[in-house]
Amino acid sequence: MKTKKVAKATKTRKPQVLVPEAIQVPTKVVEIKVAKDPEQTQGLRGLRGTVFAEFGKFKNDLANLPGMDAMTKIVAAQYPQSRWIARPKVHYSYYKSKFLQSVKVA
Repeated sequence: MKTKKVAKATKTRKPQVLVPEAIQVPTKVVEIKVAKDPEQTQGLRGLRGTVFAEFGKFKNDLANLPGMDAMTKIVAAQYPQSRWIARPKVHYSYYKSKFLQSVKVA
């Protein structure tokens, strides 16, 4: 019986490229200021902060929260490229539910 000789496949190794040590980049010292008094916090920012601020005006009278159309006008004025404008019903109901949850907890 004949046996076949199989040539061993040899792997060729690529030469290793030596990477120089990390290049030292001058760093800048940043001072972080944190309010010690919780009453001095700035509150929410961005779209959520704007919506919660508008809803917060009616915190004592939750039945008369601003409607979807009124909030869409406010959001469109401050955030003209917001996703809210494309789908106002979804965003209005989401933020309204989140606001009502936060009011009931507090």
